[in-house]
Amino acid sequence: MHSSHIQELFASLSSALMLYARQWCKTPEDAVQEAFIDLANCPREPVSPKAWLYTTTRRKALNIARAESRHRNHLVQSIQQNNADRASEYWLEPNTRNGIAASEVLDGLDSLEPPDREMIIAKVWGELTFEELAELMNCSPASAYRRYVDALNQLKRLLLATNTPHVNKKT
Repeated sequence: MHSSHIQELFASLSSALMLYARQWCKTPEDAVQEAFIDLANCPREPVSPKAWLYTTTRRKALNIARAESRHRNHLVQSIQQNNADRASEYWLEPNTRNGIAASEVLDGLDSLEPPDREMIIAKVWGELTFEELAELMNCSPASAYRRYVDALNQLKRLLLATNTPHVNKKT
């Protein structure tokens, strides 16, 4: 794969991939960097580099998370406290333009099953197509669409339940 193509992919996808990897590990930059290194070392270009990068980033982030977990189990109490503080950081960057607090969106995403949360993050923030989501989730594009809509509806119900606007009722 040509380095210019990899640079273009990095420029356009790295931020979204880091957001995507944050749901699994505390060092999403490492997962993204490792995914791009693997892409550069591929003998031939993947059919869908974007979906390939999401799949590889997920795998790298999960590997990093396992290593983080093993390491955390061997740390002294004071270091464990620091990790607990870091674990409370948002993996979703705050945005309140729509009137819904970022903490409510985060709570809603945290309430979803991991595959549903992954689907929403990959589609909304990663801007994957349904074909790319299908490759990522190992299903058909139609199934990816249905799963995405179902997950989005679940999130919407959760957000509406916690953020019900006050409506003036006519008497």
